[in-house]
Amino acid sequence: MQTISSTEGTDSSCLQWNLPIIPSPKLPLFTLIFECVLVLAFHKERETAQTWTGIVNMLYRVAGRPLFMQLLPCVLEDNGAPFSDPVMTENARAENNPYKLIPRTKVFYCDPLCATQKPRIERVHEELRRILIKGTNFDLIDQDEVCLALSHVNSNSRASLGNSTPYAEFVKEYGCEGRRFLERLGIARIPANEVTLDPYLLGKKFRRQPQAASSRCAHHLSRHAIAPDELGILQYGDQDSPHHAPRHEAAEQPGVGHVPV
Repeated sequence: MQTISSTEGTDSSCLQWNLPIIPSPKLPLFTLIFECVLVLAFHKERETAQTWTGIVNMLYRVAGRPLFMQLLPCVLEDNGAPFSDPVMTENARAENNPYKLIPRTKVFYCDPLCATQKPRIERVHEELRRILIKGTNFDLIDQDEVCLALSHVNSNSRASLGNSTPYAEFVKEYGCEGRRFLERLGIARIPANEVTLDPYLLGKKFRRQPQAASSRCAHHLSRHAIAPDELGILQYGDQDSPHHAPRHEAAEQPGVGHVPV
């Protein structure tokens, strides 16, 4: 897991964008990258441990416990403040007893300055940078537009996947349940001849009006995406108090993190 901040010059982002900047609060983007290099991202207002655990709790509810435990048997994180509560990341609260914690994943941490422990992250962020270029002000985009960008990035074929796409590999691995999970999060498959990795995908405020492909994708997402009130928990996260627990040693992907520029 990584966080990406909205404005140039902050020290908490691994991805920064370079369009004219309107003064605004620092709005981070949390990214989650799977073994098949499919990426999810969540547009946030705060860069806190409660925000991250709120994202994990939302994914747990959307996926359901069986699929969640297949998707995230372990999570590789950086040592930044947003990932400082491993207890509430690793455990869910029991429905009938909020004081009881139920294990759901394992958290591991990267060693400092060891990019080789997360080799896929920079490549995926390079793909995102082709749409969300350096200097972009996150005040100008919302979660729907983040999902539109992700749909195109995840539908772009990769030589490392045998010219398959992250979306196709994810669905191959997790089947119909995996596809429905992505649809509920607002991620759609884009035909190969319509994949657009350019800022104008997001409209006039970046370069020019989106192509028809963008409109078709947005229509598809509006039919399948998770309800706005449920996504609303992504804006503020759960209010679990931070806990302190011994940190595990670093492990392999799937990974999350927080890398300074």
